Amino acid sequence: MKATIETKPRHTRIALSGEIDLYNASELKSLMLGRIEGGDRNFIVHLAQVAYIDSTGIGALLGILGDLKKKNGSLKLAELSPGVNKVFQLTRLTSFFEIYETEQAAAEALDGD
Repeated sequence: MKATIETKPRHTRIALSGEIDLYNASELKSLMLGRIEGGDRNFIVHLAQVAYIDSTGIGALLGILGDLKKKNGSLKLAELSPGVNKVFQLTRLTSFFEIYETEQAAAEALDGD
């Protein structure tokens, strides 16, 4: 997994690529928790280049979502790759996460929050 972080005026953009699994999900969680502890509250996680996500990766995202909700923050997922989208659909996690077709739509939703 590779993460590219960009600080925007209203949110932090995290673009992920590769695989999010047992071997690196803790890295993702640590990365995002560090940003939350640093004061970031609104995130858009771009998943177009993620080839695979397993239950550990999903668990990390759920944990981050819970931490952000406690701090009145938000986590929006954007541009899910077909494989990742299928996992979210099959596990019915679409009701837990705010998922957007485009990063622009996710950013506009932040403006409405």
